[in-house]
Amino acid sequence: MHATSFLPKPRHPLSESKLMSTTVASGAERLAAATELDARSSGGAAQDDSINAASLCGHLCTLGLSGAYSDVTVVAFGKRWPLHRVVLARSLYFRRLFEGDWSDSGDTTLPLTLDDSNATSAGLHTCLAWLYGQPLALDSSLVCSVLACAVFLSLDALGDACVAFITADLTDSTFHSYFFFSESANYGPIGDRVRSACWALLCRCASRELRHTLHSLPLGTLASLLTSSELFASTEMERFQLACDTLARRWSSVKQWARPGTGPDADHDATVEAVFGPGGIIYSTFTFNDLTAARHTLEAAGAPVSILAAVSDGLWQQTVLRQQVMAAVAAYERVTPAEPGRTATSQSAESAESGASAAVTLRFGAEFAGDLTSLEDGQARHGNDVFWAGSWWKVSAQVFASAPATGTATAPLDGAAPPATTSRASGVSSAGRAQLGLFLHRRRADETALGTVLWADPVVSGASAGHVYCDSRDRVRARYQIILSGTPHSLLVLGTLAPENPAILLPKAPKGWGWRSVGALDDVARHPLRVSVAVQLDLGESSAGAGPSTSSAVQPAEGV
Repeated sequence: MHATSFLPKPRHPLSESKLMSTTVASGAERLAAATELDARSSGGAAQDDSINAASLCGHLCTLGLSGAYSDVTVVAFGKRWPLHRVVLARSLYFRRLFEGDWSDSGDTTLPLTLDDSNATSAGLHTCLAWLYGQPLALDSSLVCSVLACAVFLSLDALGDACVAFITADLTDSTFHSYFFFSESANYGPIGDRVRSACWALLCRCASRELRHTLHSLPLGTLASLLTSSELFASTEMERFQLACDTLARRWSSVKQWARPGTGPDADHDATVEAVFGPGGIIYSTFTFNDLTAARHTLEAAGAPVSILAAVSDGLWQQTVLRQQVMAAVAAYERVTPAEPGRTATSQSAESAESGASAAVTLRFGAEFAGDLTSLEDGQARHGNDVFWAGSWWKVSAQVFASAPATGTATAPLDGAAPPATTSRASGVSSAGRAQLGLFLHRRRADETALGTVLWADPVVSGASAGHVYCDSRDRVRARYQIILSGTPHSLLVLGTLAPENPAILLPKAPKGWGWRSVGALDDVARHPLRVSVAVQLDLGESSAGAGPSTSSAVQPAEGV
């Protein structure tokens, strides 16, 4: 073989040019391919990381509670759990134990003492399994135990999951178990949320679904409920009847359940006084017939003189309220009262000096059956009219199609389009979402029409023939609250009766004054709407002023 046979053959100039162009093209293709490969590799790495993390979680779920490679054993309820410090450190309780200067920080056996009757072995096991990433499976028989153990171990996220389950599971049939659980121990803010949910359902259902089981509740809870404006009751007389039925059932073995020292409970006398005495039932809003019936009921139940006097004072307070209203009407119309030598201002002042001019509160409720979300934009449903202080009062619910994404926290005055708010349920902006408006309506009474209605149906109207009078003012000032019970586990309280806040000049009928809410409409889509109302008239000299006043940028809305 010749040596020259190993030498390359000479290339043609054209062939060399083609080779160079081919090489350049191949290099560009390789660069593009390499770039695409890098991109795929990057995405693949992220995907691999996700798979790796999922694999680790699955590994912990599978082997975590099996005892393999355990370095610490938890002992409680007569059982042993061989576990791992690195996983238990997810719990703030265990982390502080491991990192703190405690005598047992380095022990391989950790005994737990849970002095709580609600905590069980099954609840603790669920908490430990949750630390290892196992899916959470709750039911009504287990959730209270899991919550108790979660609070002990400072597992806030698990506690939140338990509260979410309880609020979703809270109905009139499960109320008592969750209520007594929340009252049995102090579980901090998490327990307060369960307690608030139970209170909301209690206020909503006490006069209806829970009526026959109220007597089993603690006396302190009953006293707070029966005197609260948040309790849904159509009238104050219905509230009185509910209170009588509840306490009579509680002390069913005692005929005169209201007699001092008769009840078996230590707080018997204080509860009866709080509910039926001054500051409890508002007798001044009763009809004359209802006042008479209430006094006979309490006398038969052995009520003390102080309570019977409170019933009698209700009639006197009606008389004083009438004098104050008519004085305000005279001042509004600039008409001198019939009695010579007395002006409207002096008559009002004398009523105030009589010592009986404390603010009287009207409490009533309305239930709106059916699906309010089916209403079209601007449509409204109205509750029944209630006569009080010379006027007709009612509450309405109105649907608004959507809201723009500008403005302050609630709808502005004069029925303008409401601004964006945030749903308290989901945290989603209300822009473009339907809203529910709740409005208080007041209109002056016509004497002729009023007399006809009262004689026809005095109980429903809320007045008696002996106290028929008319507040002829077109507009009045009032402080009021509208309490929404649209969902079983939350209350939405709008407005305030606090005397330091200015009264609102209510619009002329048929307009109403109130608020709009996105969250409220979300709630009533699932549950019938129940609304409680509390109203206090402002009968001062400026009670018929020229316009509404507000104390902040958050203003209510006007509705039809």
